[in-house]
Amino acid sequence: MTTADRCIKTVAARANQARPPTIKVYPGAVHAFDIGGVPRPSPLGYMFGGNAEAAADSFAMTKAFLDAQTPAPSTGSPL
Repeated sequence: MTTADRCIKTVAARANQARPPTIKVYPGAVHAFDIGGVPRPSPLGYMFGGNAEAAADSFAMTKAFLDAQTPAPSTGSPL
């Protein structure tokens, strides 16, 4: 199984940046968990494949992040 150790270390190394990255590790999920299908080995030897729960949560987190970064539409009359 591909572990998230390298990703965790990369995020930790950037903790002092003005806008540090964040990471959420989903237990049991493998690389590319959002693509669907049954997890399977890649030609390079790592596991990849679907985890519906992790994918749904990551999509919800991404939407929440983008919503927080996007100004609300104006309710006033157009000019």
